Amino acid sequence: MRTPLGRAALGATLALILFALTAAAALAQQTVTCAAQDQVIDQLDDLYGERLRATGLAGPTGLMQLFSAETGTWTILLVTPEGMACLLASGTDFEAVITPTGEPA
Repeated sequence: MRTPLGRAALGATLALILFALTAAAALAQQTVTCAAQDQVIDQLDDLYGERLRATGLAGPTGLMQLFSAETGTWTILLVTPEGMACLLASGTDFEAVITPTGEPA
C-alpha cells in the first residue's frame, strides 16, 4: 500500500517526466540556446553558483538536468546524446522539498 507521501513523490516524478518530454518536443519546434555540456555547467557554476541537484531521462535520447544555487536561482537543461546542453528554463526562488523523514519528496 502506498502512503500519501509516496503518492505525492510519484505524482511529482510523473509531472517532471511530462515536463521534460514536453520540453524535448518544444526543442524540435523552436530555436533554443545550446552549447557544449561542460561549458554550460562551468558557466552555471561560475556565474550563479549553481550545482547539479537532479537528473532524469527525457524521452528516449535526452537527459534532463536541474541545477540550483543557495541563492535560489535554478536552471533546467536538456542534454542531447551528442553532449550539447540546451537551456529549457531558469528562474529564482528555488526550494527543495524534503519530507519529514528527511527523504526527498
